[in-house]
Amino acid sequence: MSAGYLTLTNTTKDDVSISRVSSPEFESVEIHESLLQDGVAKMRRVEKLLIPANSIVSLKPGEKHLMLMRRIGAAENISLNLYDDETLLLSVQASPARSNP
Repeated sequence: MSAGYLTLTNTTKDDVSISRVSSPEFESVEIHESLLQDGVAKMRRVEKLLIPANSIVSLKPGEKHLMLMRRIGAAENISLNLYDDETLLLSVQASPARSNP
């Protein structure tokens, strides 16, 4: 399991909603958020990610993020497709971050 972080900018006059994310490199991708509940750190799935008109939403550690589950193959780059229901809104390509030993 891996986490995905990105910044989304909505330059339109309308709100944009992301309800599904897919990737050919992972069996499933979910939008999650981290929260503190009764002193315990938890994570929960977010059904829709709202990007208000003329706004920026950042997915980052400890907040909203993508959970990339069960990697398929060993492709160098990662492709993400963001949807509102069945409508493809955005496709992005990213290189995975590398950690230094």
